[in-house]
Amino acid sequence: MSYYHAFKGILLTVCVTALLAGYATVSSIAADKDVTCAPEVTDWSPKIEEIKTRRPTITATFKSKCGVDIDVSTIQMVVDDETVYPEISGSGSGVTLAFVPYLGLLEECNVTVSAQDVNGQKAEKTWMFEVPYWVQEFW
Repeated sequence: MSYYHAFKGILLTVCVTALLAGYATVSSIAADKDVTCAPEVTDWSPKIEEIKTRRPTITATFKSKCGVDIDVSTIQMVVDDETVYPEISGSGSGVTLAFVPYLGLLEECNVTVSAQDVNGQKAEKTWMFEVPYWVQEFW
C-alpha cells in the first residue's frame, strides 16, 4: 500500500468519525477525485510568433495522464465569445482540436477550450493571441 492510499484511508476514517460525532455534515465532506489523473491541455496554438494570416489555425490538445479516455461529446471551443465547432482528431486519452476561422480575425482574439474525461474530470484552457497589425490579409 502506498503512502497516498494510506493517507486516503486515514482521511476517510477521520471524516466518518467527525460525521458520526456530529462535528461535520455530509455536505461538508467533499467527494474524493484523484486530481492527479485529471486530463490537461498539453499544447495550444497559435502563439503570436506563428501568426502569418488573419485566419490562423487554432489548435488544442487534451491528454489524460492516466490513460483515461476523453469524452469527445464534452469538447467545447469558444473563440471571442462564439462557440465554434472544431475538427477533432485522435481518440482515447489523446484528442486534438483544430479550427480555422471563417473570416479574418481582427487584433486580439480570446480562446477557451474545455473537455472532460469519461470519469467527469474537466480540463480547461484560456489564452489570448493578437493578429499582428502588419498582417494585411482579410479573407
